[in-house]
Amino acid sequence: MKARPKPKTIQDYQKYLKALYGPGNSKRSSDYLYGYLSRSAAYLGKNLSQNKADNQHFLRTLSWLYSVANLYSLDLQLCLFSRFPEVCPYCITSPCICFRTKKSPVSYIPAYKIKEELNVRYNTYQARTHDWSLMAASRALAQIYPSNEIIWHHAGPWHLLAKMQEEIGELHEAISKYSSKQKPKAAIGEELADTLAWLLSAWSIVFPDRSFDDAFVDYYIRDCPVCNRLPCKCPDRSDRAAELIDSKILERILASLEKLEKVLPDAGAPLRELRKSVEAANLDQSEPTTVHALKETKGTLEKLKERLTTTDDVGKKSLSIINSITKLVEMIPWS
Repeated sequence: MKARPKPKTIQDYQKYLKALYGPGNSKRSSDYLYGYLSRSAAYLGKNLSQNKADNQHFLRTLSWLYSVANLYSLDLQLCLFSRFPEVCPYCITSPCICFRTKKSPVSYIPAYKIKEELNVRYNTYQARTHDWSLMAASRALAQIYPSNEIIWHHAGPWHLLAKMQEEIGELHEAISKYSSKQKPKAAIGEELADTLAWLLSAWSIVFPDRSFDDAFVDYYIRDCPVCNRLPCKCPDRSDRAAELIDSKILERILASLEKLEKVLPDAGAPLRELRKSVEAANLDQSEPTTVHALKETKGTLEKLKERLTTTDDVGKKSLSIINSITKLVEMIPWS
């Protein structure tokens, strides 16, 4: 990240994001920040279920989680490791055996002493570790909850995604009840920790050999990924399109189809029909219309490719345009 020291801990990343987004986010409401967290997590879940998730889906969710933590001046590193000090906070053991104890401690501990027990374990952990990275947290959580990966590989990501969404819902409740003075701020910290834990668990399953820490640094190498400034100068709601229809892509597809029509005048009739479908998708901004238009585009282009002779200039030029249109279509997530 330019000349700055490379961040290495969960706390370092939080400080960096506070410098990057804090000035703008301090003027925004908790509902604004929570809304973007919820949206990012939903898109992450959708792409995980389709086996299409990439670094950015995880990092956007993580970044908005940090934004909520910064709004309430909560240390996400402390929240996470004090919540999960190498043991499950319910059965107080590792690996977790809550299925057997029904979320009670494995050894008899009065309810009023559970917090004290977790604090002792956290202090012990803190005294002997110097690695507070995202990867260290992922490894620790994988040891506590090895069943997450087993369930994922045998039944798909649905259990984990449902649990992550549940925690995000509970986070909103904690924020609301803190705002109405019904719960302490620590309740927000617990839900932030739980949400981060499920996020890290998903990363370690999907990318077992990829560093979440390196992905973070790469994503923010030029500061804000949208405006490339520190602090970020993006106006409200200027985020990049992620999952909905991007009219700019559809317009580029239309322009390319027009070029292809000029190169292949014999294919004018089907290409004109195709342009009508893409124009309708761009006008309506409707998902069903766009999905169908993109399927039409793929089908028509595949048929044209089968008839092309790529040994002449017309064939080569046509193939180049078709390939560029195909790449544009693939940029739309649910094409």
